[in-house]
Amino acid sequence: MNDKISITFDEENRIRVLESDKFQDTEAMKNESMEFIKSKFYPMNKLECALEIISFDETVSSLVETLENQARKVEQEKLRV
Repeated sequence: MNDKISITFDEENRIRVLESDKFQDTEAMKNESMEFIKSKFYPMNKLECALEIISFDETVSSLVETLENQARKVEQEKLRV
């Protein structure tokens, strides 16, 4: 990883830590993400949206739990060797 930090100024003389092209790419990605989220959740009513978020949260929690269990098993195997 490059430890050198490059500080630049944009067209409006604002200080930027990212290079101009990387900043623009990041902004474009942010805008695309927001459009995706709007397209997924905007047509839903509040209840549907809440249920979708709860479902996503449950999926993530299950994944985290599975990964933590796997990590414990790996650590136990390391100790056995």
